[in-house]
Amino acid sequence: MTVSPHDDESDRVVLRVREDLVRRFPHTTPRAWQIYDPLEHRTEIFQSPQSEFPTFLPTPDQITAHPQASGFHLMTGALDGVAALCAAMRSADDALILWEPAPWHMVAEQRQHVLELLTSVDIFSPNAEECAALLGPQTPDRWIASFLEAGARLVSIRMGREGSLVQACDDPAPHHVAAISLGPSVDVTGAGNAYCGGLLVGYHHTRLSSGAGVHGAISAAITIRHLGVPIISDEIEAEARRLLAARHL
Repeated sequence: MTVSPHDDESDRVVLRVREDLVRRFPHTTPRAWQIYDPLEHRTEIFQSPQSEFPTFLPTPDQITAHPQASGFHLMTGALDGVAALCAAMRSADDALILWEPAPWHMVAEQRQHVLELLTSVDIFSPNAEECAALLGPQTPDRWIASFLEAGARLVSIRMGREGSLVQACDDPAPHHVAAISLGPSVDVTGAGNAYCGGLLVGYHHTRLSSGAGVHGAISAAITIRHLGVPIISDEIEAEARRLLAARHL
């Protein structure tokens, strides 16, 4: 996924989709049931065969076709392909790379591989449950320290309704960013994805860990009020600006 901010509107919060950057497939995308319990644990039950998934994986040549990109939000099911994709992303001038790992990446058996890959990315954003599976039960600040020591420039641990903990490599301590409530949730599926997109855009604009976290929180808060992917409108953009202004960003 490429991020192309408007050059003449650096304070824009919500980026409209550029149709020329969207790849369209004739295939039906893979399906899964999402089951959530009261403690926010998600059970994902795939309804599509694993053989369908490679069709949708990004490839390095698709990435190098966009050298103007300012940032990339990387989500891929294939851990072995992360290094090659990140190398292709580095071909874009000064582009930031955010990696949102898959749950099956974040397991003890893959610990060394995941930590080694952090030298290839700028921003790393797993959720707390994934961190515990990879590194064991520790306080979130210790998880962050491990990821920063491995080479990430900025780490954000997503903690659901408890917000997020964000720290850049030059910060003396993590910043807690509270979750934002805009009313009852309609659909929490995709909140983490939306948070990561906002985090990437926020860090691109502010270069501050706290500012990046707030952008992510706003993006997630708007997303969970909609069923499925929200259609970006002038009203949603205005709301995002208002929420940023209220937090002096």
